[in-house]
Amino acid sequence: MRRIKMLNSLIALLFVICQVSVTGDELPAAPNKIQSETFTSLKNKPLVFSALDNSLFNILVGKILTEAYKAIGYEVEISYLPGRRSLAMGHSGLLAGEAGRTIKYRAIYPDMVLVKPSYVSIDWHLFVMDESLAVANEVDLGALKLGVLRGVLYTKKLTENMNPVFADGVEQLFNLLISRRVDAIIFSGFTGDILLASKHKNSGVLKRKTPLFSEKIYHYLEPDYAVLAPFIGESLQLMLESGRVKEIIEQYQGIR
Repeated sequence: MRRIKMLNSLIALLFVICQVSVTGDELPAAPNKIQSETFTSLKNKPLVFSALDNSLFNILVGKILTEAYKAIGYEVEISYLPGRRSLAMGHSGLLAGEAGRTIKYRAIYPDMVLVKPSYVSIDWHLFVMDESLAVANEVDLGALKLGVLRGVLYTKKLTENMNPVFADGVEQLFNLLISRRVDAIIFSGFTGDILLASKHKNSGVLKRKTPLFSEKIYHYLEPDYAVLAPFIGESLQLMLESGRVKEIIEQYQGIR
């Protein structure tokens, strides 16, 4: 009887592993860490994911992800880190993965497991002090001294030949602009709108309405946690279909 139970348990585990959803051509390596722990024991400790800084957008990302994991019985902690540390820790093996990154992240770390669907998007806008720049039909980024957050893959790529000024956090980034050490900063329109309506209401900072670019955000797992991918993916999909993600976003926009 004990052998039969062990055999059934092994078959169930293999069935779960074979359902892991990946975007590449091959199934990820067997999740050694999870194989050595039962799902029950894994649920007894929080899963820790890194996220870039503590901007309102990334707090929103953390809120959505935390709720999605809670729905399948897992507790989650989000470790908000400066740019370089966030990139390093998300792929260090010390954490369970990244809370939210763009598709470009997988090109840099192809062993990371991309979880579908994308559950939120980020619009990158130009924030300026000069009103003429705010309303101009077109802006030549190459002619401007730009400030960007360190560790953001899109802005790093966009400005790689422009010698931008890097900031390690949101406040430092906005202070660069307000003190006119840069002509413009590239930042999340979502968080920027909230900050301009609250903390920087009378700062004179203006946002160009047309986004420079829009990117989908995905959750990433370390290979050792790949077995969770189909379950958290389904949980996120249900939140999208039920309108819960939209509801959370609107709650955060209400902060303004």
